[in-house]
Amino acid sequence: MKAEVTRNAIDLEDFTPEAMQEVIRGATLEHFVLGNDLCRFRGRQWTTGTFSVNTGSYSFATRILGCFPQDRITIGYMRRMSSTSWMNGFDVRTDHLQFYPEGTEVNYRSARNGEWVGIEMEREFLESTVLEHLGRELGLPRRGAWNVTVPLPLLGELDRLVMASLRPEADPRAMILPITRMIADLLASQNADSLRGSMLRWKKRSAELWAAESYLRSNLADGFNSDAFAAAMGRSERSLQLLFKEAYGFSPQHWARCLALHMARKYLQRINPRLYTIQAVAEECGFNHMGRFAHHYKALFGESPSMTLAKV
Repeated sequence: MKAEVTRNAIDLEDFTPEAMQEVIRGATLEHFVLGNDLCRFRGRQWTTGTFSVNTGSYSFATRILGCFPQDRITIGYMRRMSSTSWMNGFDVRTDHLQFYPEGTEVNYRSARNGEWVGIEMEREFLESTVLEHLGRELGLPRRGAWNVTVPLPLLGELDRLVMASLRPEADPRAMILPITRMIADLLASQNADSLRGSMLRWKKRSAELWAAESYLRSNLADGFNSDAFAAAMGRSERSLQLLFKEAYGFSPQHWARCLALHMARKYLQRINPRLYTIQAVAEECGFNHMGRFAHHYKALFGESPSMTLAKV
């Protein structure tokens, strides 16, 4: 008996991070808007058994933190983008394919008008398909991540299959094997040295950025201090500036403020207005000047803190 197919569509006309937590099935993802852009998201998914195809497109620049599913690997690529994106230590282009083992942490930045595809399956199914299709194993990693340049004709064929499977009249179950075989061909197009190099770059960069992220979150209420941040990271301020500029497109101070504003927005959406004030929330998130807090808040979210609170 064939497994049933479940389809899901997500269409959002404003920044609603709670509705985007599982834009990839089984993942846990936290979205951050990076500028006061028109925030539209369009996502499509289908799932049958433990295999799923997910697509998403953002009208706005975004950063996403979280974790891929614990019981499935994820294969990803970008269909289109307005400029280079960034994922887990790698610059990501439209001629790249990513391989994420089970439970890989997500640290992603997309420019405006980015569209991605994420394909999930159990490791055993991919490995058996690789062996059947290629006649050999590929030594797929269990930790780390691959980001590799692949032949565009092959990637284009994978995308054609993915898009065909998303059509309302299609039976996605018939597309599982062709999609998986095409992934096998793409992974087999790489040599072992380039894959090892990809994993080493990911490991070093990812560790540095998660340490920085942990520090900023732990010290949110204190406000950003560049000297203290550099000392905690054991690096110079300049090297941290370069690290963040390459990864996120802006400075550590800018990201610390963006993170604090998102935390403030979360609090304002959940507090009892009779028990807490906007000023208390601002101070909890490291803002000691209400005028500057209100200015930065409206510049990022397009509404004042009081407007957010009024919606509670």
